[in-house]
Amino acid sequence: MQKLKFFIISFVLLCCLSCGKQALNETEDSNIEAFLTQNNIQQNPLENGIFVIIQSREIVPQFDVAIQSGNNVTLHYSAYYLENSNSYLFASTFETEPITIEVGKEEVIEGLDIALEYLHKNDVATLIVPSKYAYGEKQMGVIPPSSALVFLVQVIAVE
Repeated sequence: MQKLKFFIISFVLLCCLSCGKQALNETEDSNIEAFLTQNNIQQNPLENGIFVIIQSREIVPQFDVAIQSGNNVTLHYSAYYLENSNSYLFASTFETEPITIEVGKEEVIEGLDIALEYLHKNDVATLIVPSKYAYGEKQMGVIPPSSALVFLVQVIAVE
């Protein structure tokens, strides 16, 4: 009888947890859809669910540099989290100095490392990163759990 009781309680808890995760994923998806609609973005995500929307690409053939893992990239960015169909700024370098990161070395969230490899020197882009490539189900400062992040980036240099 004890085992049956334990089994039933465990089953109910697992069901509740999976329903909660599904609800969080649906909320995250609806926040991303709202952001895309509000900003008139009609682009499909990459296979991993990350969006890379290039607003400006200036290609000079002999000077064009595509970002690769291991490159040092200098960029400006504004970072937002999506919640309740709104976006909230939580960090920006546009009013200060740009940052330099080594791509692929886990100096930034995984989704940003992945997305940067689709960009070139001088690109201006919007990157939408699902929570599984950001902070997942953890609260990170002001960023709620299971929040998609949006980065507006301007690539300044690639070395």
